[in-house]
Amino acid sequence: RLFDFIVAKIGEALQGGQTRGFCQQAAPQSAVLGLLDIFGFEDMMFNGFEQLFINLTNERMQHLFNTIMFERELVAYREEGIEAAFQVEESNLACVRLFTSPSGPPGIVRLLSESAMMQSGRDDAAFVQVLNNTFANYPSYKVCDPQAAQRTARAKGMTRAGGREGASLDYRRCFQVRHYAGTVMYTVKGWVPKSIDTLLPHLSEVLVSSTKTHVQCLFEREESNMRATVGEKFCTQLESLAATLEQGETSFIRCIKSNPQMVPGIVNRPLVLEQLLHGGVISALEQRHRGLPERVAYSDFCQEYRGLGSSHAQNSGDKLHCQAQLRSIFGIEAEEGNQFAFGHTKVFMKNHILACLRAIVSLRSQNMAKRLQRRWRLKMGTERIRRVEEAWAKFKLTEQAARNRDIASLPTVARALEDTQQRLGALMQVLAEARHAHGDDVRKIADMLPNELVKQLYGIVESLDIVVDRVSQRKKTAEELLGVRITRAMNIVLGLLDRVAAVVAECQEVADIISNEEREQCLGACATAQTKLQA
Repeated sequence: RLFDFIVAKIGEALQGGQTRGFCQQAAPQSAVLGLLDIFGFEDMMFNGFEQLFINLTNERMQHLFNTIMFERELVAYREEGIEAAFQVEESNLACVRLFTSPSGPPGIVRLLSESAMMQSGRDDAAFVQVLNNTFANYPSYKVCDPQAAQRTARAKGMTRAGGREGASLDYRRCFQVRHYAGTVMYTVKGWVPKSIDTLLPHLSEVLVSSTKTHVQCLFEREESNMRATVGEKFCTQLESLAATLEQGETSFIRCIKSNPQMVPGIVNRPLVLEQLLHGGVISALEQRHRGLPERVAYSDFCQEYRGLGSSHAQNSGDKLHCQAQLRSIFGIEAEEGNQFAFGHTKVFMKNHILACLRAIVSLRSQNMAKRLQRRWRLKMGTERIRRVEEAWAKFKLTEQAARNRDIASLPTVARALEDTQQRLGALMQVLAEARHAHGDDVRKIADMLPNELVKQLYGIVESLDIVVDRVSQRKKTAEELLGVRITRAMNIVLGLLDRVAAVVAECQEVADIISNEEREQCLGACATAQTKLQA
């Protein structure tokens, strides 16, 4: 009771209202800005009473997330007068009702409350048996058998293969729930005492009769709430929280653990993907993708893509212009196949439709820019000058490449370089004289450059590139052949050196049976052979 009181007082202080008495309730607020931080689904070594309600909260919030995201999509389509082009994802409402249903059949929380009110305190295996009998055919509930308990224990490292050591999951006390995030096994042990949240009647009377005002306030409602268990109060508060969130503008932030080591700079991709899948993020994206995820206002569409349509369509309204463009580019079949749809103020499209439009605009803009540059150069007389300068610069690069490859002095390359330099050099000389004579008058400078010769510049430089590349390739092939022959010769030399060394060894072995003169002749011949082979 004291904990609940402290939480209530903190809430009042955060509201920023006037100071109130000990037992007075806070005045209702006109607006609330709230931040709800919830830990994710838990699957511990042993999942008990606490994990059950933590996972129930996450299950309820997941249902809220799915509902809000789906409703937002429906509202976007409904406001534009477009029929929704996607189907609703399978809801996890059945799992929520497995916990919170008051009747027909009663949920887990309700059955736990009934067990708490019994004098025998139905708990542990007896409570699990009630759940198994009640929810045996329920889609979100799974009866735990010995094999399932053993598999779970091994997966969590609680047992050793081939042995019973550490086995502590008694299937008679366990049941499984198919949550949105996956199947979780719960162990019922002492749940009934944890569910009871009331005092004995005589203790309640003593505390309510206390002379201390704050003690009376803490327990004044004990009699009216004495039959409410922890689970029932929790469910009531959870539904109140969900109702509050549904009434406001809710935004969701998913916190992703990048790696189990909790260190920076490491991303465990399977772990991240698992969290995105179990958190419903991938499902929400897939749901949006199955519809028409790209939405563009007609005015923005026409501003960006007006150049793609005909002049007649451009003079019509934004919506008619948008319809004419998309139908002319993609056809009526695409519209009938729900590839795009027209709303009151926006056009809805598939991703590939918008990507195609952007690619067309980009390609068209590049072509128009090139044409504009060319026309401007021709008008200003700079096209001829640019060609001459670019041809000379390319010649210099080719000449330097030939020198780097050490082929510039070869006859074929040397003749091609000399011929190209003479032809381009003559044009560069004319260009230099024209600039000296006319200064910055590019038109007069361009008129002095022979148009026919300027047109041949590309072919001249390209021919030089071909000669250099061909000779370079021939040199590379020759060097490779030379390397092969040198390697082969080196192997032969090494083999001969090994044979000489063997003769020296044999000569040393028979030194006691041959004369010194013969021995010296043999060793001298071997030394001479080694010297020549190593030279």
